[in-house]
Amino acid sequence: MITLTPLLAAIENEEDRTLIAVLYETYAVDMKRYARSIVGEHFAEDVLHNAFQKLILNVDDLKEMSHDKRRLYAFTAIRWCALDVKRKEEKYTVIEDEYIEVISETTPSVIDKLLDREGYEYLKTCIRNLRDPLREACEMKYLMHMKEREIAQSLGLTEKNVNARIFRGKHVLQKMIRENDCHD
Repeated sequence: MITLTPLLAAIENEEDRTLIAVLYETYAVDMKRYARSIVGEHFAEDVLHNAFQKLILNVDDLKEMSHDKRRLYAFTAIRWCALDVKRKEEKYTVIEDEYIEVISETTPSVIDKLLDREGYEYLKTCIRNLRDPLREACEMKYLMHMKEREIAQSLGLTEKNVNARIFRGKHVLQKMIRENDCHD
C-alpha cells in the first residue's frame, strides 16, 4: 500500500490531515481492489496514490459531505484515475502497434489498397451507426481527422468531454466490428 505520510505532510490544516487519514484507513484497501479490477495489479498502487492526491485537492468539498457521499466521492475518484491510466496505456499500445506497422511496411499492392478502401468504407458505415453524441465526435476524429481541441471548439464542449465520447465511441465501434454488426 502507498504510504500516506508524504501526502499528509503537504496538507497544512490538521483537521484536513485527519479527514484524509480517516478516509485512507477506511477505504484504501477497497479502493485499491477496485483499481486493480480496472487496471490490474501493476498500476493499482499508482491509481490509489493519484486518487488520494485528488481527494486532498478537494478536501474542502469532502468536509461538507456526509459519510456516504465521501465514500461515493472516493470511489468515483479511484474510478476516474484508473480510467485515466487505462486510456494512457491504450494510447501507448496504439503507438507501439503503429511503430511496428511502419517498420514492417512494404509498398502496398493493388489488393492491399482495395482492402484498405473497403475497410475504410466499413468503418465509415459503423461510425454512422453510432448513437448521436458518440457519432459526431468519432466522425470528426476518424473521418475528418480533426484534433480533439478542434472537435471541442466545434461542438462547444470541453476537450475532456470530447475525449470521453471518442473513447466510448471507439469501444462501441470495436464491439460492432467484432460482431460484424455494421449495416447501412
